[in-house]
Amino acid sequence: MRRTLVLVGGALNTLFFAFHLLLGWRLWRLGPTSGLRPLLETFNLGSALMVGFLALVSLAFPAELLTTRVGRSVLWLAVLLYLSRAIAEEALFVRPQPMIAGACLLVAAVYAAAGLMRGKAV
Repeated sequence: MRRTLVLVGGALNTLFFAFHLLLGWRLWRLGPTSGLRPLLETFNLGSALMVGFLALVSLAFPAELLTTRVGRSVLWLAVLLYLSRAIAEEALFVRPQPMIAGACLLVAAVYAAAGLMRGKAV
């Protein structure tokens, strides 16, 4: 069950990775509309790389994610990443999108459940 949760998290991260690639392309196509654009593109690129990494390790190395110290650290990083994004959606945005906060909470819950469950990793 733990491995299945990590694979589900990997699939969700793959979708978020594709979303960030699309978002980056859309930001790039906007052209120089704001002084914040370079910052947004930079943060989006960093987010895409982080989410892509989480997808890769979740799908390619689920046992290592659950059984090694480094793997468990990455797993809890995923929980913190998605929890912080859900909180930021509600706390910082003028018009928070419940769908975004909910999706982030879902991914955080999937990884937290995998990390908290006892039993075999594979």
